[in-house]
Amino acid sequence: MTTAKFHIVLRVVKRRMENGESLEDILASYPALSEEEKEQIREAVNGNG
Repeated sequence: MTTAKFHIVLRVVKRRMENGESLEDILASYPALSEEEKEQIREAVNGNG
């Protein structure tokens, strides 16, 4: 995933979480993401990335 795509997806994920959705439900709605990409998003959301 390109850096730009990552930042866009991350922004959308954070906004959806602010609206009450769980991170895992959000990630499940992105079947095209690899497990590695999902882990990168988890780390970024949790402040580790």
